[in-house]
Amino acid sequence: MTNSALRREIVSTYVKLKAVVDVIGHYAERRDYWERTRYQEEFRDREVAKEEIENWAERIRNSIPDLEQEISGLLVDIRKYLGSPKTRSSRPD
Repeated sequence: MTNSALRREIVSTYVKLKAVVDVIGHYAERRDYWERTRYQEEFRDREVAKEEIENWAERIRNSIPDLEQEISGLLVDIRKYLGSPKTRSSRPD
């Protein structure tokens, strides 16, 4: 890829998406733990854990529209790049 601005945009979007996936993975484990222990008498922090899980879920839900817009714009830029005469002549068939 010869377009450094597009490459930076791709990497930036990838990093954001990876962070979201990593956060989801982390809190999915927390949610599983909460599900297993929430009815146990000695699990005193159930409300704290529940609030933590609900907060992260809300933040993830709120970030999705921004990520969708970013990805849509990135796809437009990638299509333009791939369709430009400069890149068509340098791509192997």
